[in-house]
Amino acid sequence: MARRNKRMVIGTEEWKEVIRTGAEQLGVTLSRSAVDQFAIHARELLLWNSKINLTAITEPLAVAVKHYIDAVAPADLIPSQARLLDIGSGGGFPGIPLKIMKPSLSLTIIDAARKKVSFLNQAGRTLHLKDYRVLHMRIETIRNAADTLRSRQTLDPAKPPRSGVPFVDEVGAFDVIISRALAPLDEYIMLALPFIAEKGLILALKGRISETELATARRVLNALRPVWPRKSCEPELTVRRYRLPVFESERSIVAVNFR
Repeated sequence: MARRNKRMVIGTEEWKEVIRTGAEQLGVTLSRSAVDQFAIHARELLLWNSKINLTAITEPLAVAVKHYIDAVAPADLIPSQARLLDIGSGGGFPGIPLKIMKPSLSLTIIDAARKKVSFLNQAGRTLHLKDYRVLHMRIETIRNAADTLRSRQTLDPAKPPRSGVPFVDEVGAFDVIISRALAPLDEYIMLALPFIAEKGLILALKGRISETELATARRVLNALRPVWPRKSCEPELTVRRYRLPVFESERSIVAVNFR
């Protein structure tokens, strides 16, 4: 693994090798073409970042490790061809690297900042991403989780609702919902629950996570159990802890599995 080289340049073979070898340390294998596309995305990210605030991480080695290696860490948990929702993606993390790595994913990104949405749309065009869309919205404004879950109890799966309001019609539509450092875990689960499919998976990419935060999240899941459409389903909350290469930063992947 490369040492901290402040002269490293995004897109060079040295930069790409940091991503490939770092991902391998986490058990993730990346193709050469995927890492080439990471470089295209990274250059576009930093170009736009000079005009709008997309990321505070701009040093090339940190971009490689803290953005791209971190983004692909949960790749083994996400099935190919899954309908993936990335909430609050900002510069496209983790959704875009995961989509590049697994082109068969159907990726929806939502973000509340219009300028970030403009960047994400441009990134999709530059990378020629298919089955990819970006929505400008705050998921918090849709509905409260308990009310939406109650409504799902009476829905006919063959006749999904059609309200005409963007995204509201996609209650229960996503196989995997993911976000990186969006909100406290319990709040994020409340935001994600209405939109997860019956056999879906909610993923939260976090730094160090406390047992208190995990316990609060478990209480939220238990409290919502009476209104969950599949009462036979017992959601399982698990945590995978790891350290990022080079920087040795502590990271956690929290998974709430309804499969």
